[in-house]
Amino acid sequence: MEESPWQINPHPGTYIQLAEQYYLVLEKRHSYQLRQGKYSLSGIRAVVRAVTPPTEDGSILGDPSCQFNARSPLLRCAVNPLGPCQGCAHYKPIF
Repeated sequence: MEESPWQINPHPGTYIQLAEQYYLVLEKRHSYQLRQGKYSLSGIRAVVRAVTPPTEDGSILGDPSCQFNARSPLLRCAVNPLGPCQGCAHYKPIF
């Protein structure tokens, strides 16, 4: 039986693959319920975003020559976080 990606306890910033699609875990939320005077975990929700397959070198997203690039593997840029960088009206070279 194939191991579920949720069994590996993905944290925010982790890429997971389900079938042929990759997802980036953005946030995890835990819910607790009071039972018999003790709190117990009642559920975990993950906020994910569908992404292209991650690169092995952990490089940054987007065009690194743009002033607005976040220089992060999680966020493309401050102005246009979902991209694409090509043809962006806000492109401003660093130099």
